[in-house]
Amino acid sequence: MSSRARRRILIVLAALVAAWLGSGFVVDVLLTRRSKSFAEPLPAEFVTADPPGKALRLRTSDGLALGAWWIPARDAHCVALVLHGNDGSRSGSAGLARMLRDEGTSVFALTLRAHGDSEGEQNDLGYSARLDVLAALDAIEARAPELPIVLVGRSLGAAAALYAAEDTQERVGGWLLEAPYKDLECAVRARLSMFLPLGLDEVAWTTMRLSAPFVLDPPADALAPIEHAATLSGRPVLVLSGDHDRHAPVEETREFVERIGASAELVTFTGRAHVELAHSDPERFLAAYRSLLARIDRSPSKRR
Repeated sequence: MSSRARRRILIVLAALVAAWLGSGFVVDVLLTRRSKSFAEPLPAEFVTADPPGKALRLRTSDGLALGAWWIPARDAHCVALVLHGNDGSRSGSAGLARMLRDEGTSVFALTLRAHGDSEGEQNDLGYSARLDVLAALDAIEARAPELPIVLVGRSLGAAAALYAAEDTQERVGGWLLEAPYKDLECAVRARLSMFLPLGLDEVAWTTMRLSAPFVLDPPADALAPIEHAATLSGRPVLVLSGDHDRHAPVEETREFVERIGASAELVTFTGRAHVELAHSDPERFLAAYRSLLARIDRSPSKRR
């Protein structure tokens, strides 16, 4: 083989490697950047309710402005902090907010950073959003300091809640975590396996893993909600999972219960897929929620 031919082969191989690495970088950027922003006015049904709801803007400790709704219930017995899933917003939680308010729960519905009308450009899968959770808890305590708080996190929201768990101390009375992802690798591999044939998903994951440090501020190894599960040991926790969930399979959500211990319970929804369990099976969701409330200490919380 001539030197010219060898040089051409090397150039082609270098171009293929560059394209391979570049594709992973592009995908990582697309997955971790804000997809869109939009206004989120408080629905009229909450504006005219008695007592009326209110639209709010919060400020996080790192300076971002977040959108939120305060939806009080008459004679409320607790407050639910509702956190949405990836690519969602509090607007998508309006139905859940209505359900919980009708149960006598005041609702604080938050839009996490890089979603909806909240500020922020990077979506690091809930890691930085732990600061959003803490800002929301401050806002709740200013409005209802005497009521216990139930944290209702769905997928990305559940991960953000877990990342914040070490800083909540006694501020949260109970946790309802719906389909939390175990760690970054499991979350990405699950999604790749849905769209790519066997073998190519492994190639895609390797590519994305190599480019992740150039895209994400937190190290990829830090994105593991499962490592924070033990922080909830001894606290009332429900973990909800659909047995057809391919994003966060029930086998993985069961690991959260094992890490937390005897105070945690797994509730499986038959025939259901990823998140939105309150909409797809409202009766079972409310039954699970009521069982969690029954385990929560209703006496005034010791808060920071």
